[in-house]
Amino acid sequence: GEHMQSERRKNKGDESVCRVLNEEEMCRIYHEYLPRDFAADEIKPLVLMLDMLHNGTYEPLGLYLEGQLCGYAFFIRKEDWLLLDYYVILPEWRNQGIGGIFLKKFKEFFRDCAGILLEVERPEMAEDEQERTIRVHRIRFYQRNGVQLTGLKVRLFGVPFYIMVMPLLENPKEALWKEELDLLYHAMLPGALYRENVEWDC
Repeated sequence: GEHMQSERRKNKGDESVCRVLNEEEMCRIYHEYLPRDFAADEIKPLVLMLDMLHNGTYEPLGLYLEGQLCGYAFFIRKEDWLLLDYYVILPEWRNQGIGGIFLKKFKEFFRDCAGILLEVERPEMAEDEQERTIRVHRIRFYQRNGVQLTGLKVRLFGVPFYIMVMPLLENPKEALWKEELDLLYHAMLPGALYRENVEWDC
């Protein structure tokens, strides 16, 4: 069983295609999937995402298997750093190792970049045990796939996050992670919004 499964998984990785979504595809995901996958207050206004798309600071990717969309990942980009904004494997494709395949695809896709930064909700700040477990699992999933926990903590719109990083270059400068992330937040949030909603926990 185990050997066959790993064989199948390997093949899935070979067959899957990761590509940039066009504006129409991004809008369809925004309307059809985001409301199902995220709480209303976690969804950015579409106009903001389209602005970023048009000025080159937004990169929406889709993962396709057998021609079907099985996951999507939206990134904010500032020069050679990326911030993972939304990342979802569609429900019918979950628990098949596809999440890990998609993360490996990011590495290939953005191999000329310095790294990808991710925000993960802090387990110790969860409201209940179930939510805490979900958050711990999420962090472990990323760690198994080569994403490291940094020492950075930030509150966005009042929500406490840890920052994780997937280095894409041999030696990304750790000292700059906070500065790079700060630039990404500025790219995403116009002045007043940034000041009101981004707090670094040092």
